[in-house]
Amino acid sequence: AASPGVAEAELARPPASGAQSFVITSTGGTHGQSVRWVAPDGSRWARESLLLRGFKTEVDQRARLAADGSVAELAIRGTTPSGNAAERFAVVDGRLSYASPVDKGEAAASGGFYVPYGGLLEPTILLAEALYKAPGKSLAIFEGGFVFETDETQPMYKPYDGLFPPVIGRAFKGGSFAPTAEVSRERMRASYAKLQELVVALYRAGVPIVAGADGAGPELICDLELYVAGGLAPAEALATATIIPSQVFGKLSDLVLVDGDPSTRIGDLRRVTMVMLGDRLMNGNDLRAAAGVTGMPK
Repeated sequence: AASPGVAEAELARPPASGAQSFVITSTGGTHGQSVRWVAPDGSRWARESLLLRGFKTEVDQRARLAADGSVAELAIRGTTPSGNAAERFAVVDGRLSYASPVDKGEAAASGGFYVPYGGLLEPTILLAEALYKAPGKSLAIFEGGFVFETDETQPMYKPYDGLFPPVIGRAFKGGSFAPTAEVSRERMRASYAKLQELVVALYRAGVPIVAGADGAGPELICDLELYVAGGLAPAEALATATIIPSQVFGKLSDLVLVDGDPSTRIGDLRRVTMVMLGDRLMNGNDLRAAAGVTGMPK
């Protein structure tokens, strides 16, 4: 079993003065806060507390910057809904080493800005500050040597394995909710199967189902695959992302050409060859290249 993260009571406490605090909100209300400060020794600290949709995150981070503004040392502690948030990165004697919840490794320190797998608002701020100061507002991101310990890519991203830069691909690893004493993995899976059955039952009862996901294209297509796995025909699943939304919202659709037949294999929607958006015709390969995808999804 994975070791538990550092307990909330043992995480860093912001100083009484001199800290910068951000409130985390949405249209649903206030969910937590993120606080950042600089310690007397010059190290950059951050502490984040978040309660969202019933899931709690309590983490802190300490970072030491090199003279050029890059991250020389970083440590993250605490817990997230996925479990132990522990992550570290350090450059010592010309070599770097790292370990996160999904990977670990070492390599020659030949430059590049380390972007942590997890962490808080602070890593994004550090990256933005480094970009602002960098010549030409361009910055190399450390991507070399990531060694994935397990093949735990989330199902929605499996077709893109090996097609994204490593620093993006590692974000697709892990991310599931950690089992608890009250809720086992088996119970989670059983509940998930019931949700699939519910969507299909609603569709069969005539309730308009509009496909949607907390993300972009890859997540949406995975949603359609789940509808098919739950019992919808591919054409019915496709309708939840095409004709039904147009009927509900009154929108006109654009034209997408794919290499395949989504009416029999819904995942072929990933294999886009051309997109007609208004009066513009765009090449699928060019769009993938612009997003950092190096080939056609599987």
